[in-house]
Amino acid sequence: MSQLATVSAPKFESEKSRPQDVDDTRVRELAGASLIGPIVDRDVLNSQTPIYPDWAEVQGVEATVSLYFVVRPDGRIKENILVEKTSGFEDFDANAVTALRNWRFEALGGGATGEQWGRITFHYRLSAG
Repeated sequence: MSQLATVSAPKFESEKSRPQDVDDTRVRELAGASLIGPIVDRDVLNSQTPIYPDWAEVQGVEATVSLYFVVRPDGRIKENILVEKTSGFEDFDANAVTALRNWRFEALGGGATGEQWGRITFHYRLSAG
């Protein structure tokens, strides 16, 4: 049986490679994923867990995929989702992007406008038993 597990926030190779506006002390764990960035404070109205590829489950393959995305003021995910850290397997990466496209965040209220970015890491893990 497969499941998604959560782990800590993404680590950067060096302080120099760490984006300046990332507060990696604020991590939100939800739907089998780790979420960071300004989006962490917005309510998630709809989330979807990526599909675990059948071949990977049979072969015991686990993976992690990190995606950078932007959320519109109305709560929808913009189309240009970037795979920042690939799993090394196209199926895992594509399933993560497909799942994230179906996420919806709460719309900005009080006349607020603008977009917010986020970084989400999906952790594909097999359960024991």
